[in-house]
Amino acid sequence: MRIPAVVVYSLLLLCAGPANALGTPGAADTGERFVAAINSVDGGAFNDMLDAEAIAARVLGGIAPDAPERKGFHNVLSSKYSMLGWSLSAQFMAGKARAKLVSATDGEALVRVTMGEPGDLAHSYMRLKVGAGGKIEDWYDYALAMSMSEQLRFSAASEIPLTTLVAMLFGRSDDAATVAKFKSFAAHVVQGNQAAAYKTLQSMPDEVKASRAYATLSVVLSRQLGIDAYRETLNALVKSHGEDKELQFILIDHYFMTEQYEKALAAIAAAEQELGADEVMSAQRCAALIGMQSYQDALVACDRALAIDPTFDTALWTRVRVGLTSKDAELVVASLERVEEATGTPIDYDELSQRDAYAWVREQEPFKEKLRASPNSAQ
Repeated sequence: MRIPAVVVYSLLLLCAGPANALGTPGAADTGERFVAAINSVDGGAFNDMLDAEAIAARVLGGIAPDAPERKGFHNVLSSKYSMLGWSLSAQFMAGKARAKLVSATDGEALVRVTMGEPGDLAHSYMRLKVGAGGKIEDWYDYALAMSMSEQLRFSAASEIPLTTLVAMLFGRSDDAATVAKFKSFAAHVVQGNQAAAYKTLQSMPDEVKASRAYATLSVVLSRQLGIDAYRETLNALVKSHGEDKELQFILIDHYFMTEQYEKALAAIAAAEQELGADEVMSAQRCAALIGMQSYQDALVACDRALAIDPTFDTALWTRVRVGLTSKDAELVVASLERVEEATGTPIDYDELSQRDAYAWVREQEPFKEKLRASPNSAQ
């Protein structure tokens, strides 16, 4: 099971509550239309929902309202973002995204997005900011730990002077060294050299590294470079912003990778307060409890997830893992039967038994019975 970003926007591409807590009709309607646009890969529907003017204004939030250059920048960015919906649609299509409305309140809607194929799913949550007329003005992506406007700021480097952009991001417009490093960073991104961009980012002054903008930009880049860079970034993130409520979802990754399962449970509980206790969170709780060898509690958590969605792939296979880890052959077989029932697809028990994790259960009678009934079995 993995948590990494549902929508890992590359910087180059950018240059181009409870489950039933549905409140304000306007926000709920926008959330439902946003979900439908993702599920139908409808770029035009995205465009109809996005408020390009408001998005541009948020991108320029660090420029004084009376600054003479603001109007010109705003006009350029409004035009640039007027087709943003089509770019978003392409991203979601490439990731085989499916979405679900989780909740809606005054001016906000929370949407869960799942990407990938069964057995390799990634989940995220997007909190939409809904303005007048139901238009989307911005959203916060919990898997990226950044808002859309923050992401788009990096694509505005050609429209906004670097000194201004650095001031907006890090508050250091008077630091020539920081501006120079950021210029080098931007050049590497444009060239597609993400490794060099990440290295340049790591060489920023300590004052910059302490900022939230730096931390979450590191997350986006490190995910494109591989697990070692991602581990390094999360380790730094938990030290600098470990108590940030908006970051608890992404920090679950860190605690799983470092086998700190009690802290993973605490992060899951904190994320549930922010996002709601849905089937994704219950499956995460199940995985953490497996790590703590609390198998009965893990099974309860998995079954709670499956009570919400009996076809939820992550919870189905994590339930199998409870049986494998606790050496409970009957639970393994019963859980595999639930997978078959939920998916409508027979499992090849002979092929499954060749995997290392199933070596011990191959010799147990409940599993051997399945093997004998398998069309490919030599037994």
